[in-house]
Amino acid sequence: MFSFTLREIRDELLIRLPLVIERLPCQEATHWRFLDISVNAGTPFGIPAVEFEQKSRVHPGGYRVSTEDFNAFLRTGIQIIDGSLCALSGIDGSLPLFCLDCIDASQWEVTTEHKAIADEIEKRGWSRQ
Repeated sequence: MFSFTLREIRDELLIRLPLVIERLPCQEATHWRFLDISVNAGTPFGIPAVEFEQKSRVHPGGYRVSTEDFNAFLRTGIQIIDGSLCALSGIDGSLPLFCLDCIDASQWEVTTEHKAIADEIEKRGWSRQ
């Protein structure tokens, strides 16, 4: 398992998810899975934040969306406060590429089992743990 950490603060806030995603090799992702998520507010995927958070906790395997829907989520400005999301590949989104954890709005951690992905993450400026 390869692990990386990003602690970058901008305007007194942890760097937002869209900027984090720009620093990750996401081109193969076909689906994204949200697990145990807490958000600041809003209506992610058209549902109230509280309901979205519940779905990310009670659905087996979290709340899963297509990359198209994930990209729309990135444009909403909703901030993840805590929780995990995983990039998945394959037609059915069953192959994990990497997981991204937001820890108490203070840092991002990425883990992957794929050396090629880990090498690419490191090239993009992430610090290995």
